[in-house]
Amino acid sequence: MSIRPLLLLSAMALATAASAVPVTYTMSSTTSGVFNDIAYTDALVTFTLTADTDNLVGLTDLEPYGFLSGSDYYTLEGSASVTVEGVGSGTFLEAVSIHSYDFYTPYYTQHSVGFSTLAGQGVMFYDDDQFANYDLTVTNAPITGFAQTNNSSYYATTFGSFNITDPEGLTTFSSVVETQAVPEPASMAALGLGGLALLRRRRKSA
Repeated sequence: MSIRPLLLLSAMALATAASAVPVTYTMSSTTSGVFNDIAYTDALVTFTLTADTDNLVGLTDLEPYGFLSGSDYYTLEGSASVTVEGVGSGTFLEAVSIHSYDFYTPYYTQHSVGFSTLAGQGVMFYDDDQFANYDLTVTNAPITGFAQTNNSSYYATTFGSFNITDPEGLTTFSSVVETQAVPEPASMAALGLGGLALLRRRRKSA
C-alpha cells in the first residue's frame, strides 16, 4: 500500500475527543538489514512507539475518498525506538506515527496496522483480518503473521542509520493501553463543586 493515501488521510483527519491515556505499541519482526553500519541477518527487530490517545485523529467515513461504507482510518503520532537483537537500540530522530485502517473497495478488503515517519516513509505495515475495527485505543493481544517493510529507506536514529533489506518477515504486533485508577468517592467529594463542574465540562467535550 502506497504511503501517499495515508498521508492524505492524515491531513484530512479530524481530531477525535478522548481522555488522555498512555499507550504503547510494539511490532517485532525477524528480518535482515543494516543498523549503524552493522549488518544483521535474521535478527529480531522490535519497534516500540509510545503515545497518548488524546492525540488520536481519524476518519470514520471514507466514501468521499473512493472507499466503500465501513472504511475508516486512524493515526496517532508518538515517540518511537528500534532495537535489533545483538546490535543495539536507537530512538528515531523524527516523529513516527502508527496507522490503523479498514479499507473496503469493490476489488479488495484490507485491515492493516503500520508505522511511518511524518516525512512519508513507511517503516512496516502488517495486514491481518484481526485488525478489523481496531481504532488504536484498546489493548490488543499479540497477533502474529507476515508484515511488509520498506527496504529502500534509511531512518536516522540516536544509534545510527537504520535499514531493513528483507521486505517480509514473521511479525508480531501488540498494544498495551494503561488503565487509570477510578477515584474513590471521598476523593471525588474533595474536588468540590467547582471540580465537579470542570469534570462535567470535560465529559461533555469528550
